[in-house]
Amino acid sequence: KACCAKAVNDVNDPFNVTQINGETFDEAAVSIADELNAFSMMGGRKLIHIRYATDKIAGAVESALDGYNGENILVIEADELTPKSTLRKSAEKLSNLACIACYEETVSDVLQLIAGHLQKNGFTADRTVMEYLSKTLSGNRETAFAEIEKLMLYVGFPKQGEAVKQITFEDAVMCIGDRTENDMNELCHAIASGDFKQLDKVFNQLLNESVSEVGMLRAAQNYFSRLQQVQASVGNGKTREIAIKGLFPPVFFKAKPLFEKHLSLWSLTALDTAQKRLVKTEGAIKKTGAPTAGLTQRTFMALAHQATTALRR
Repeated sequence: KACCAKAVNDVNDPFNVTQINGETFDEAAVSIADELNAFSMMGGRKLIHIRYATDKIAGAVESALDGYNGENILVIEADELTPKSTLRKSAEKLSNLACIACYEETVSDVLQLIAGHLQKNGFTADRTVMEYLSKTLSGNRETAFAEIEKLMLYVGFPKQGEAVKQITFEDAVMCIGDRTENDMNELCHAIASGDFKQLDKVFNQLLNESVSEVGMLRAAQNYFSRLQQVQASVGNGKTREIAIKGLFPPVFFKAKPLFEKHLSLWSLTALDTAQKRLVKTEGAIKKTGAPTAGLTQRTFMALAHQATTALRR
């Protein structure tokens, strides 16, 4: 993401950014070399961003970069690539392509990170709490930092001269809870709000947590179903407040303003259309064996686009 942001001013600019899905890449349909050598319609540098890259694009990448010295930038994202990977071998031997290795945080790494951050800010926690936090927050340093900051705010920072504050197991569970469940909620909120940046972030976090795409689609279906229930009740004469109170489980009070915002963005007709698309995507994954991550993300992005369209009205 940092590389993409350095390459162009706006990573969502369709005129200066070309997105290629490595899972569904078809060299007959998309030429990386042509995209890399194309001029921007708006002038300036172009970004060609390949996500979910696999070994099948290795030849096309090597061919595109052979002797290339233009100003356009190619950024490739891939999951774990073994030393035998043809894409990794091609990338490592090309003089005009840099390789950046990314390693997932281990439980031990996160434990040290949490302990140091808590101590620095005047907090302490016993072994049970530390084990819970390190296992719950392992996998992403940025997420771990954000959750620990939230936990410290929840407990309350020690005042000047005050003794070190103890974080209890109850504090940790109450504040952080089930990380995957929280991420699922954030995913649904990002889709319904049209927040592309947050959607991309949470979607990849859930993939890193080994959450299935079908599980994500079901979570989105459930959230949109709750919006449908309220909109239908309002259409039948109930007030929005009473309709929301009729939901089970109830809407968490802190999430209520966002839920009401989504009701303003999504009509019952739009919600029905969204549900059909979510169900269709789930069916495509189960029946056709289509590339799951790319297909699911495209559906989520399309729904988020609907929300941004509603926001502009």
